[in-house]
Amino acid sequence: MYDFRQTKIFQLDNVECLKEETTYKFKDESTGKKLIAKFISYYDDSDDVYLLTEFKKLALLSGEPEIATVYYLATGKTSTSTKSCYIMDFIEGQSLQNFLDNREYIIYEVLLDLTLQLASGMEKAHNFEIFHSDLHNENILINDFGYLKIIDFLWWDYNLPKTINQSKDLDDFKRIVGEFYSKCKESDKKRFEIIYNYCQSIKTFKGLKKEIELFDEISFDLSLINDKSLNVLSNLFKLTTLNQLHMAIESKNQKIPNKHISQLTEKEEKYLENIKNGIKIQYHDTRRLKIETDLKNHFSPKFFSLKQVGLLDWSLWITNTGKTFEGPYEYNFRIWFTSKFLKWKKIDELMPFVEDNNKELEELLLE
Repeated sequence: MYDFRQTKIFQLDNVECLKEETTYKFKDESTGKKLIAKFISYYDDSDDVYLLTEFKKLALLSGEPEIATVYYLATGKTSTSTKSCYIMDFIEGQSLQNFLDNREYIIYEVLLDLTLQLASGMEKAHNFEIFHSDLHNENILINDFGYLKIIDFLWWDYNLPKTINQSKDLDDFKRIVGEFYSKCKESDKKRFEIIYNYCQSIKTFKGLKKEIELFDEISFDLSLINDKSLNVLSNLFKLTTLNQLHMAIESKNQKIPNKHISQLTEKEEKYLENIKNGIKIQYHDTRRLKIETDLKNHFSPKFFSLKQVGLLDWSLWITNTGKTFEGPYEYNFRIWFTSKFLKWKKIDELMPFVEDNNKELEELLLE
């Protein structure tokens, strides 16, 4: 940290004022670099400890890509006052508000990148117990290369309890992510909704960037899975353990609901009559095949998207434990899991992303 208030005195009357009595833009004479002289609002220079404490906090964040760099303390003079200020980078770019206003839609990849940068910047700030307390779209800049910069930390709220400042930043972050969601293209909405929903549930910024990255890894495939399949997936997460990766869930000799038991055809009734009359001809059990086809068609929509995204494979077969054409018929199924299923299960254990349900797997499949 450099305190040059006694040696670096800037005359600011003839430079560009970005915000009355708080923010002035000027050019450094030796480097030609555009800089900002920033005064702390509602601050009296007599409270030197406060100024130094807050500058030290900003200095801890300087150099982080999501935070504007602060260089040193100086003295700024205007026609009305002479006060301490700090000198920081001027960000070439636009406010987040302008960035959003100038676009009807924004693609998923850009919205994800902005969310990750904002989450990362706030995590770093909160790590040093630096709270923004005024996180809105004009205090977030997007530079000419698309990088996000957080500016204008609201220091006059420094006496508020830590939990209040922390809660304020979380609420503001959630609101901003909500605005991102509203800018999604229709084709991206279901995918970004996964990120949005998780962000609305957070209670801390700690580890948030990594958590969002995990959701991004699964978001494309997850957005392709329908609600009925998600219910099945939730049930499978509960039924399996991590050491079952190369094993299968198997269910045998399950009762088939009557609605899936096909009526005998005329031809099958004739075959059955022949059997009962002792005519020794081996008939193929066509009734069993029809029941199997019907149940496969019923199960397939529940498993199709889960199989298509590479989480599992499955099979189903019907057994007749009684007489040909009469039954009783029972169904059996087996589900194999992939390494991808294991990864999704681990993510769900850390950060649940499918709703729990209280139904048995067989009940879900037969709904």
